Amino acid sequence: MVFADNSQRGPYSVSQLENFRRNGELPKDALVWTEGMTDWQPIATVVSMPDSTRAPNPPAQNKLSMVPSSSDGALDSDYTFLLIAHILMGVAVLTGGLTGIIAVIMAYVKKPDVTGTYLESHTKWIAETFWWSLAISIIGFILTFVLIGIPVLIGVWIWSIYRVVLGAIRISERRAI
Repeated sequence: MVFADNSQRGPYSVSQLENFRRNGELPKDALVWTEGMTDWQPIATVVSMPDSTRAPNPPAQNKLSMVPSSSDGALDSDYTFLLIAHILMGVAVLTGGLTGIIAVIMAYVKKPDVTGTYLESHTKWIAETFWWSLAISIIGFILTFVLIGIPVLIGVWIWSIYRVVLGAIRISERRAI
């Protein structure tokens, strides 16, 4: 697993990490972790490549994106299943949360199948979005009697849209969130 640019990706083989580092796709301060390690370690402890042998960064349009490989254990069917869950969360913003119930159930059902892959973070993201939106919406509805509830409901609606859009972007990039 690699932690760089505030996101966790992988797992990758050592040769993949060497290629990413050689091509300038990983920052010098990237951290790595694998089973058996007690904590995240600097990439230099796993990938021994002097910076002087590093190739210059290619232009941005030629740089390959760090998309988790098929070796990360995530299946295309799991990806599709959770993509649909993200879409249902998006529709939930418009349906008052009804399709969100289906989405959160889908996330809970799929979580054991995607544990240890980048998709695991998406199951957590969907569940957190649903439960926080529900809780804050209930508070907002109660507070509508004193007029403060309307801004609370508008705020939770905007926050939910943000979470749905960010989740959809990250899953379409096949990245953890």
